[in-house]
Amino acid sequence: MHLATLLVNAGETRRAEKYYKHALKIDPENIDAHYSLGKLIQHSSNDPEGALDYYSFVIAKNPSHYKAHCQLGILYCDQNEVKKAFKYFKDCLRIKPKYVPGIVSLANLFFENGHPEKAATYHVKALTLNPSNIQALIGMGNALYELKKPNEAIDYYKKALEIDDKVSDVHYNLGNVYYMIENIEDAIYHYEKAIELNPEKPESYYNLGNALCMKQKFEKAIINYKKAIKLDTSNAPAYYNLGNAYYTMCEYRYALENYNKALEINPKSSECHFNIASTYRDIGDNDKSLHHFKKSLEFDPENPEIHLDIADLLERMGQKDKALDTYKQALSLNDNSVKALEGLNRLSEVEEEKAEQ
Repeated sequence: MHLATLLVNAGETRRAEKYYKHALKIDPENIDAHYSLGKLIQHSSNDPEGALDYYSFVIAKNPSHYKAHCQLGILYCDQNEVKKAFKYFKDCLRIKPKYVPGIVSLANLFFENGHPEKAATYHVKALTLNPSNIQALIGMGNALYELKKPNEAIDYYKKALEIDDKVSDVHYNLGNVYYMIENIEDAIYHYEKAIELNPEKPESYYNLGNALCMKQKFEKAIINYKKAIKLDTSNAPAYYNLGNAYYTMCEYRYALENYNKALEINPKSSECHFNIASTYRDIGDNDKSLHHFKKSLEFDPENPEIHLDIADLLERMGQKDKALDTYKQALSLNDNSVKALEGLNRLSEVEEEKAEQ
């Protein structure tokens, strides 16, 4: 058992598993060996369900083993079996009400299932018992971020960094909060730190790209969007925003290329069709532009801005009657639209002049 534990601490999980199993051959009823082996398999194996039998054995032999209840809760949480996870976390805390990992795990379960207020309540309990628990500090920051309390979230994330400034996700989350409050310089700094600590997370590159675009640094944004895509080739928003960066730089061919890749992943994206339409309009291909404006409208029929762009394009193409009807549709959706009123007046004057002639 001691040798297995030393091997776990040294990162040699396969050898550790071998020695835990050897311990069980000698003493099949050893609860500590069952628990340790379950935990090892849960966190290092491609088959975490294999831990289930070990934890179940522990609880059967010792129903008050609160740590086994907690680990089963985490296992079921990872499998999205919320009711089972909730039950085992509650059992854990019924046995040991002040067990901080159990409180934090229950808080995280509430957070992952859309209840940040309840999550915050449990994180406060955990931090009352252990103010330096980094998982509770991070969880509290996450809950406050979702509750749209960014400045309070920043305070908790900074406390977490005081304990360990090498946690990539804390820097990533800080980047998100600073982006929310439009402190783009600090957002960029923390996204870059997150990437430095964990270069395999595509979201960090994607969000850094968005922040760089806010600072008009489009070439650097393009580099980061491409890195996000390399790590996740199904990342439609990264292709879309890469297209936007190229569009802003008037690199229309590359803009269209990336918009179309985004559209392959999400063919019902009204925004993507709209931007493709805008790009074709800018390069003078009115037919393709009209096609994509209409596709955009198909997926967002109540959007007056799309009606306005279609009306404007129809007017340019000389299709005055269709343009007039489309301006009317835009006005029916937004009766304060100055552009729609201007378009109607302009075309109505043309119609009146024709009638007089």
